[in-house]
Amino acid sequence: MRYNIKTISKKFNIIKISLYKSFPWYEELIGHSVVGYTNNIGNIHNINIETIHQKEGYGSKLLQYSEDILKEKNKDLSHIRLTCCEPINGSLKYFYNKNGYICENPNCEYDNYDDGVNLNHVTPMIKKI
Repeated sequence: MRYNIKTISKKFNIIKISLYKSFPWYEELIGHSVVGYTNNIGNIHNINIETIHQKEGYGSKLLQYSEDILKEKNKDLSHIRLTCCEPINGSLKYFYNKNGYICENPNCEYDNYDDGVNLNHVTPMIKKI
């Protein structure tokens, strides 16, 4: 595996991290994340693993690496926030729980978002560092 880190915005401290699986003859993009930080708060704006590679552990590896990059770039980081957006019967929130994130709101309240195809639950989540 190989990670590629690219600064998207120095002004807003936004970084794109790409995860590749290496083969002798080519590299395959497994997924990417977009992270940023302000003051002592880290934000994971987006994390995506290609559908054919989901449930293979790459999501947790990319999430952990993204957190490590945020900690490296901002030594005063106290917590990381993200927004979990998933279909009503999805398992993404459980993925984030497994990786140390908890619902930011009491009683794990969420908003609904209709993307025109699915009704999604949108849940703010947080992880203390």
